[in-house]
Amino acid sequence: MDIELLHFRFSPYNEKVRWALDLKRVPHLRRSLLPGPHFRTVRPLTGQSATPILRVEDRWIAGSSLILDILDARYPTPPLYPADPRLREEAIEVERVFDEELGPRVRRALLATLIEDAGYITRVFGGDKPAYIRLPYRLTFPFAKGLIARGNGITGRGKRRRRLGCRRDRALNRGRSLGQDRLSRG
Repeated sequence: MDIELLHFRFSPYNEKVRWALDLKRVPHLRRSLLPGPHFRTVRPLTGQSATPILRVEDRWIAGSSLILDILDARYPTPPLYPADPRLREEAIEVERVFDEELGPRVRRALLATLIEDAGYITRVFGGDKPAYIRLPYRLTFPFAKGLIARGNGITGRGKRRRRLGCRRDRALNRGRSLGQDRLSRG
């Protein structure tokens, strides 16, 4: 097969490329990678560690936006962007905002919560893998937690927000606001 996608199961950047491949009905092979160990596969192919990456014939392409550009050029129908130049620029700007501003913030917030539960995060990311891969992934996760936090810009402030969120959730579950029996902004 001429086209192969290396991706994470759960990532908006990867999902964007999967949707484009499906929309354009491009025959391709998908290979789901485990976050963390994926770098041993991705880095030698692209010189970086982000996913998705797409092989088109013998060339590896990194980055969802670049992949979409190449898919649109190679498979023009149906187009991924509007034909009207003004609308195309608007669509590209929306994509940029999601990719560069919202996406990283959402990923950071989600990972800051997920890395606190090694069992859950390894089930989420390793759920499609056989047990002989999932078990070592789970066992080594506590050692990788700090690397994941640093690599995604997760600081101690996220922990404080999670504690506040837990207090808020407990209060809501008791039917109270953060201010107990008096009015509050929460």
